[in-house]
Order: sequence, then C-alpha cells, then structure tokens
Amino acid sequence: MSKQEDTSQIKNGAEATECSKCRHSELKFNSLQIRYMSLLEERIKVLESQLKPAKNDSDLEDEVEGGNKKSEEKKEEESIQPRIEYRESKYKADGERKETVIGQNLTNNDSSEPASLQVPVTFLKYYDRTGEYQNSTITSREPNLNAVVLFVFAHHPFFKHYRDTWPSSFSSPYEPFIHSWSELQNVAQQKEDSSSFIELRKQISSEENPTSQYSTIKDFKDPEKLTLALDYLKQILRYIEQTPELEDYFKNRRELGSDPVASIAWDELWTLFPPGELIITRQCLKQPQLLIVQEASADNKEQREQDNKEVWLLYAWTYDWDGKQYCRAMVTVKFERFKTKNQIDSLDCYPLRYDPNSVYVMDFLCKRGKKFCDFLERSSRVFEYSGAAQLRGGGFSFQKERSSDTPFNTVGEPEARPRSRNVSALLG
Repeated sequence: MSKQEDTSQIKNGAEATECSKCRHSELKFNSLQIRYMSLLEERIKVLESQLKPAKNDSDLEDEVEGGNKKSEEKKEEESIQPRIEYRESKYKADGERKETVIGQNLTNNDSSEPASLQVPVTFLKYYDRTGEYQNSTITSREPNLNAVVLFVFAHHPFFKHYRDTWPSSFSSPYEPFIHSWSELQNVAQQKEDSSSFIELRKQISSEENPTSQYSTIKDFKDPEKLTLALDYLKQILRYIEQTPELEDYFKNRRELGSDPVASIAWDELWTLFPPGELIITRQCLKQPQLLIVQEASADNKEQREQDNKEVWLLYAWTYDWDGKQYCRAMVTVKFERFKTKNQIDSLDCYPLRYDPNSVYVMDFLCKRGKKFCDFLERSSRVFEYSGAAQLRGGGFSFQKERSSDTPFNTVGEPEARPRSRNVSALLG
C-alpha cells in the first residue's frame, strides 16, 4: 500500500470519529433540552398553584360543617316525620266487625317491636252495619304530643288529675279539642303573641323544679322533641277538621273568619260553652246572673216528659247562701231544639263575651254581689217554722233540692276553673 493511500485512510477515520462525536453531542443536547422542558413545566405548575388562594382552616371547617349540617338536616327530616296510621272498622259479610289499615304515614325502620307499638298515633273511623259512618277516634301513644295536649287542657276538669299521661283515646266530636281550638292552633303554629305559646315557652325555659303537671314539658329543651310534638298536633287538628259531624261547624267557622260567631245551630250549642266559661242567664226572676260552665257535652240530650220536646242540657254552677256560709250550687240550663240558627245573644243563656254590654253587665253584677255579701254578713237571719208557704219563685238552691235526678253532686266532682279571675260577680 502506498503512502498516499495510508494518509487517505487515516483522514477518513478521523472524519468518522469526528462525526460520531458530533452525533453523540447532539443526542446529549436533545436529552438535556427535553429534561429541562420537563422541569420547566413542573416549575410552572408549582408557580400556578401558588398563585391560587389556598383554603384556610376556617374554609375547611365551613365545608365540613356544611356537609354535617346537610346530613343532620336529612336525618332530622327522617326522625321527626310523624308516624300515623289510618284505620277503619266495618262489618263484613259474616257479621263480624273488622279493622283494616287504609293508609299509613310511617318512617322506614327495622325495629323488632310489634307493629301496634310502632305507630304512635292512630286515626280510626267506625261504620254501622249499613255502611254508614258512625264516629271516629284518635289514639295517641306519643309522649311528646300528649305533653303538649295536656298543657293546653290544663283548665279542663276532666284532665285535672292527669299529669304526664293522657287518656289513650278521644272520640268524636272531640269536645276538649273544639273548646280549646284557638289555643291549640296558636301552639301548633308557634305564634309568639299567643298567651298559650308564651306560657309553654316559659315552662320549657324555667329553671325551677317543674310541678308534676308540667314535668314532661321540660323535655322540650330538646328542640327536636318540641318540633315532633307540634307536627303531630298539626296532623290531629287537620284530621278533626275533616270529621263528618264537624263539617258544618268548621264551614261556619271558616266563613266567619276571625269574627265572633253571630248565630249558631242547636246541634252546635255545646261548642259555645267550654268548661270554666263565664255565662250569663236570666232564668231566675228575669234578672241577669253569671254562672260558670261545669260540663257541655254534645251528648247531653233528653226528651222532655211534659211535651216530648228534645232539649240539650248545660251543667253549670254558682254560689248561694245556705244560712251559714256560701256554698256552690249546681245549675242545669235547658235549651229546647230550634230549627234555624239563632243569634247567640238571643239565647236564654250564652257566654258573657258575646253580650254587647258585657262591661256594663260585669260592673253591675259586681256591685250587686258586694251589696248581697254585705247584707248577709251583717244582718242575715234564718227562721224555721211549720205551716203553709207560698212560693213566688225558686232560686238555684230550690232548683237543686227538687232536681234529684241531676248527675252532678256538690261534693267530690271535678271543679272547672273560671276563665275570668273576677269571681266576685258570681255572687250576684
């Protein structure tokens, strides 16, 4: 091989080596460039994240609290939903009466308790053998509801001895509910200006040791229990409004709105006279006198013997003098059946609040009663004699003596507390 050829080979080898070095450098540069770009992108992401405002602890707490609140609200909605069962009792083809469930408003639960114990409130309607509606009942096993109802019924003589328990069932036409309808509605709607709701709030918030009558009310410091009780109460009031025998009464009540009832039907007279109501009558010598309602039941009806007319009986009481001391005298007021509605203040006996001159009447009777008391205490004389006597008229004591069939006695009966504190007028 010549020298020139050797030189050419060396030169080519050097060039190849140089090219290889160049390609290696180029690949290394590209690799570094890619790595740099990757780091640059990561850095940009970090910088962008730093530009966004980070959530502080309070924001995180709000989010957690909001989530918990929604969860609690959902649980609360499920827990306070009233559980009510609608039933009816009818005669079947075999002549046996049978109860069937026609509707339910129950929360889903896996309780192993008997079904009857899982339904706190039951509405039941009874039908006769011809399929005609007879009457209805409301049964409550819900202690929170019972506590509220007992609180509103505290003035009612029938509930005088009931405290933390409530009779298991009420029958239509639900006299205690109708007699306390406004108070029950005000409590159910939580009207802040209602005296009943104000008193309920007072009993709940009181730190004093509760009386036996209101001990259950203390449980309402838990708002959920009060909400549950009022929800049940709303359902009961709605059910009573739909009771067939009260349809006409509520229709008349809604038509008149908040105005006092100007006229009333004979079958609805009992709705005017809640226990403890002050009423005015002129059946004794045609002079005005106040009485206190003892009982006004829709079923207090009888046929009068002398003319076979149907009358409704109102039982009330007043004060009389027996020669030594004042005593309570029972009075029975009878209302003959009338066909059309009568104006309330035209009745022989009606609540004092419907008298257009109630203020004057109250003042007149108070003054007369004081004179009566003063006369008896200073110069009362009672004489005994035997012989004929002529009676021009009979007072309430005379009526009590001759009415041996009256179902009430002067001793041992529940006392209706007057709704007016001015009892001195009753002595007139």
